[in-house]
Amino acid sequence: MIGRQVAVGSLVLVGVRLLTRLLDLAAMLLLARLLLPADFGIVAIAMTLVSLVETVLEMPIGEALLRLPVITPRHYDTAFTLTALRGLTLTVIMLACAWPFARFYGDDRLVWLVCVLGIAPAVRGMPSPRMISFHKQLSFWRDFVVELTGKLIAFAVAITLAVITGSYWSLAVGTVLYPLAMAVGSYVLAPYRPRFSLAERSAFSGFVGWMSAAQLVTALNWQSERLLLGKLQTASSLGLFTTASDLASIPSQALFSPIARPLMTAFSHLIDQPAKLAASYLSASTAILAIGVPLLVGESLVAAPVVQLVLGAKWTGAIPLLHWLALSIIPSLFSLPVIPLIMASGKTAIVLRRNVIEMGVKLPLLVVGVWYFGFWGVVVSRFASETVAAVLYMRFVRGLLGLSIGAQLRSSWRIAVSTLAMVVPVVAGFRYLPPPDAPWQAALRLGVIVLAGMVTYVGALSVLWTLVGRPAGLEAMAIGAFGRLSGRFR
Repeated sequence: MIGRQVAVGSLVLVGVRLLTRLLDLAAMLLLARLLLPADFGIVAIAMTLVSLVETVLEMPIGEALLRLPVITPRHYDTAFTLTALRGLTLTVIMLACAWPFARFYGDDRLVWLVCVLGIAPAVRGMPSPRMISFHKQLSFWRDFVVELTGKLIAFAVAITLAVITGSYWSLAVGTVLYPLAMAVGSYVLAPYRPRFSLAERSAFSGFVGWMSAAQLVTALNWQSERLLLGKLQTASSLGLFTTASDLASIPSQALFSPIARPLMTAFSHLIDQPAKLAASYLSASTAILAIGVPLLVGESLVAAPVVQLVLGAKWTGAIPLLHWLALSIIPSLFSLPVIPLIMASGKTAIVLRRNVIEMGVKLPLLVVGVWYFGFWGVVVSRFASETVAAVLYMRFVRGLLGLSIGAQLRSSWRIAVSTLAMVVPVVAGFRYLPPPDAPWQAALRLGVIVLAGMVTYVGALSVLWTLVGRPAGLEAMAIGAFGRLSGRFR
């Protein structure tokens, strides 16, 4: 029963994230035609500071509430107070850093950009804390409504401003409106009268403390890329990189980030049943790899036509970046289901230890790589650090669940072979299908190639699953779900 509720909840969250990412893609397509790479670059530099401070001050209040057996009104009041204090602190830091940050990069436009963009993370952490009560029941349709409404409002305003002004401010305003609209919507669907109280702070202190320290290291890990590139490269070059990076991360953000909370809820229910918890973890891990690996490899293969169709000729410099950045995300897929497992088990100190080791690997490679090789240094540092982090997490899973690293990787060979089979028709399609003369022909050609790759991958995975005796796992669940669905239609 829990597994089915988790699946339904995950599908709801994945659905809304897919819709919002499609809106992001549409906005990127339109804004890329209306603005210049330098406009994206200047906003990316400002967002680097904002994201760094936001990540440093990130507090997993929702996750801490989820772990409580009973949530009282005093817990909600404490959660609201903590997030309000965080928002106030974040705003003060942004105002204090705006001018020296702009002086460091030699661009006075960054002063107001940082001040305005700093509003976004302040309100992003201020949704109604009562939304968590519905998450605890594995009900996520309210998240669907809130996220989609916020994205539609931000999309409409950003495009309108870009058409009217042709200014980078359209990007900034859209960035701020999205979390603001979401916060307002959450209070409509999960009514709560704010009250300031820290009466239940002890319920959050240990959990939030370790995770906040881990978030600080994460911030240094990931924002260091843009900080270095923003200083050593031009705004136009940084705009190409950030746009390619955003495109590369669409699959993981749309499909896998939303399932973290349902997985944590499911793992929390099974924490006293080790055998069922291990089976649930293996199923989640295999599903993530089976979907994520072919998506990222496919995205890498179609980088050129995607950039040309979506962004236009002036963004061709982003093609090689998208090609390699998509591949650099693959090692992180092995870590995705581990975070919910760690939070459910309460062993949050593991995250800090893993992040410190990852930073120790990444930062030296990043500094040397960016200095001598520019963007390619980022790609190499990502590959190396994420691979090390994945191995560390698999060792943690071995200690907690008794699953050897071999057991965790056992089904991945079928995914790897099937992905290699998928590459064949994709490469052949680009080589032998006639080159397009019009954009619609390019889109049709791309669609045919992608469909051929998908069919080949699913077919190869099914054949290999049959050859090894049809073990329980993703393939069996998919066939079972298809059978239930077809039975309903009949």
